[in-house]
Amino acid sequence: MASPWIRHINKESELNQLIDTKPVVVIDFHATAIAPTYSQLADEFKTVTFTKVDVDKLQSVAKKYKVSAMPTFVVIKDKQEAEQLRGADQRALRALVKKYAPAAGESSEASGSGE
Repeated sequence: MASPWIRHINKESELNQLIDTKPVVVIDFHATAIAPTYSQLADEFKTVTFTKVDVDKLQSVAKKYKVSAMPTFVVIKDKQEAEQLRGADQRALRALVKKYAPAAGESSEASGSGE
């Protein structure tokens, strides 16, 4: 089941706006196998903005973040790329999100519902 907390990005400008306004953004450059885990993390870590970028639709974004394999997860923290994870390793993805997720009381901005 897809989480309502994941934003599907259709334009590079949408992603840039999130990066400019949210303290932590995790980008999933699509892969179906990890989708349930990604949705669970989005439901659990509401202080993080979760997105999905279709590399076929937004090749410029994939190029910008040097996406060469899928899935690739990119963490943007305070407008800067903090870390990347390649591959569908559920434990590694959970650890990555947990590493960068602010505690519930630290952020006044939740990710908001997906679009």
